[in-house]
Amino acid sequence: MSMTTRRALWLPGAVAMALVLGGCGGDQDESGPPRSPESPAEEQPPAEAPPPDAGPQCEGDPPPSGTRVLRGGEATLPDGTVLAYTDGSADGTTRQAQLELVDGPDSWSVAAGDGVSIAGQSFDVAQVCTYRVVLAGGGQDGAGDEGEDVSEWPSTNEGRWSLQWHVPHNEPGADGLGVVVQEVRTEPARADILVVAQQRTVAFYKDVREGDTVEIADKLWEVASVHAGSSDAAEGSPGFAAGTVHLQLLGPATGE
Repeated sequence: MSMTTRRALWLPGAVAMALVLGGCGGDQDESGPPRSPESPAEEQPPAEAPPPDAGPQCEGDPPPSGTRVLRGGEATLPDGTVLAYTDGSADGTTRQAQLELVDGPDSWSVAAGDGVSIAGQSFDVAQVCTYRVVLAGGGQDGAGDEGEDVSEWPSTNEGRWSLQWHVPHNEPGADGLGVVVQEVRTEPARADILVVAQQRTVAFYKDVREGDTVEIADKLWEVASVHAGSSDAAEGSPGFAAGTVHLQLLGPATGE
């Protein structure tokens, strides 16, 4: 799930954010047809598949409280500083993550166990994963820990949540999350999942494949399967089939 720069990452997120936030005001009715992309699929050059992640998926143990910065997204530190997890790498033994200030030039390459000073505050890098970085310290006093008060959204069937290409899933309420599968690709089957809240990118999981883990709605999910479908066919025609991503619930995000 390698990424390039934050600028390249945020542009598609902004386009899909309007779809997520404007798609519906409450729970998504998945009975309707999926939405068509802005431009025909044949005009989109196929994206080259990144190599499989070398692992490990995670290093370090998350504390009972801390600030979770999700991959491709932004998180607010206790003093109001906004931090982004823009890139990452692994060599089969260790994992590193690139953190950047959203409104500043500073950036840090961190690994689990590192100490880092961000905007004048000291943090310990408790965990680095493909899908998040967890920071401890900084006078948080429990910030970022949802405890037992975890939303029941989304509804699942035997722990499985099915996301359909370009169909938004919105959490009820003014502060709710919006989730959409922005793109589905083949060879191998992989997908981009965008998570937004209050006009902010919470996470952007690019090129996730079967077996990957993502964090959405304070829960951890395993990508159970990715189906590309045949969205290049005319919508409503017998040959049309929307791409889908099936997520299997693993448990609360703070319960590892």
